[in-house]
Amino acid sequence: MGAGNFVYLWRGMVVITSRQTRTRRESLRYVNNGNKYDGIMNELENTTEAAKNTSELANNVYSDLRPIIQPVAKCIGNVLEFASCVTLPLQYWTGVAKANYAKRLEEYTKKLEDVSEQDRCEVHPEIGVPIMQALPYTTNDDIAEMFTNLLASASVSSMAGSAHPAFVEYIKQMSPDEAKIVQYLKNQNYIPYITMRANFEPPRQGFVTPVEKMVSIDRELTLVYPDNIKIDISNLVSLGVIADAGTLHLVDDNLYQNIINLKGLDGIKAKYEKIKGIKKITYTKGYYEKTEIGKLFIKACCR
Repeated sequence: MGAGNFVYLWRGMVVITSRQTRTRRESLRYVNNGNKYDGIMNELENTTEAAKNTSELANNVYSDLRPIIQPVAKCIGNVLEFASCVTLPLQYWTGVAKANYAKRLEEYTKKLEDVSEQDRCEVHPEIGVPIMQALPYTTNDDIAEMFTNLLASASVSSMAGSAHPAFVEYIKQMSPDEAKIVQYLKNQNYIPYITMRANFEPPRQGFVTPVEKMVSIDRELTLVYPDNIKIDISNLVSLGVIADAGTLHLVDDNLYQNIINLKGLDGIKAKYEKIKGIKKITYTKGYYEKTEIGKLFIKACCR
């Protein structure tokens, strides 16, 4: 190999170039498998064309949305342009997705109508871009409401501190029913529950649990899948939005009596009392409470 040659890697293959040749096309050769430089040039041309098309699409998207976001350009102008040009997959931009995106941005804009210009701030890309990515395919209104509320919180100087970037992932991991429960918790500090225990008569030891951590909010809210209420609660616990208070219970006994009445627990209790070998049926009271991060999440995402 001559002293004037350079060797470098291209996509995992060794390429040789020489200072002596007139053009780059004439100078490069694949060492790997003997392929010609034309393969590289064709690939580069295809990549350039794709990038051009992407840029044109992004410009069109941004141009179409400009009238909607003009009032809040200070807050999300840069975030939207960055998200559109760099991170939003092309397949999102069907007619339906584009219309949905515009709808959600309009909802966001309305949330800032009563916020003065001096109280508005630029949204950090760490929180703004992921929300922009999620909005085109978020069709459920409850989930979308949480996203736009979070974006609005990040756009107000006095609220921006409560808009943690992790909250975007919280929302992504929630079902529409869980979004309703979180909204319910905006004005409620606790979710009471009851566990029913049927104790065996001696000499047999132990007990069975006919009802475990039964709540009544599935009767208070309009849920799509009310039978999944335990799964919904469990997911909110796993996300850290709420936590089980353990052995503690609320002083107001009416809260627990409401569960007994709504869920017909006295009827279940009567059935177990007739079973031979059951000595006593007892109720254990408890509750779920909002965690500190849960309070911050609700503050940022619920209005």
